[in-house]
Amino acid sequence: MPLEEVPPGAIALVDEAEYRRQKVKMTADLEALVVPDFDAVREVRAVILAMPMLCTGAKLEERHRLLATVLDGVYVSFTDQAVVSVKLKNPFCDIVDDHR
Repeated sequence: MPLEEVPPGAIALVDEAEYRRQKVKMTADLEALVVPDFDAVREVRAVILAMPMLCTGAKLEERHRLLATVLDGVYVSFTDQAVVSVKLKNPFCDIVDDHR
């Protein structure tokens, strides 16, 4: 039985050839993963932290596109007509949390 057909949590006995085939496949999958360059992460952090300045020079459509890329939600108080909180999309949370 190929390893892909084994239900999650089940124990499977595989022969040596199947083991080697799966090992080669998993090694190739791991090598294909893209690890962000440290400088790229630093650059993204700088862009996020400069967001207020970037938004002041942008047109309305550009601000919307920029913020929609980064934000998952904006919470507004209707009584005060003010932004109460914002929720970042997951990829951006770690970058901002590291800055605090």
